[in-house]
Amino acid sequence: MGKGRNRCAVESGFNLVTGDGRAEIEFEVNSTAYLAPNAVLMFDTLTPTDSAPHSVLKLLSGSLTLHVKTLFPSRDFQVSTPNDLIRLTYPKK
Repeated sequence: MGKGRNRCAVESGFNLVTGDGRAEIEFEVNSTAYLAPNAVLMFDTLTPTDSAPHSVLKLLSGSLTLHVKTLFPSRDFQVSTPNDLIRLTYPKK
C-alpha cells in the first residue's frame, strides 16, 4: 500500500507522531503547521476563547514549521519545545 494523505479532526490531548512521514496540520483562520519526519507534536489545548481560537502545542521532538495568522482579537497560538516557547497573539504574525 502506498503512502497517501489522511485527514482527521484533532482534539486537545491528541499526539501526532510522523515516523518516516510528514504531516500538514490546518488550524482555524488559515494557519498551518508542517511537521517533519521523526517528530512528535502534542495538542495540549485547542479551544475557543472569547470567540477566537486558542491553541497550545508542545513539540516533544523533531522539527516544525509554522504559518500562523492572528486575525482576530484574543487569538492566541503557542508552541513550546524542549528549549523554548513561541507565542503569537493578535495582531502579530
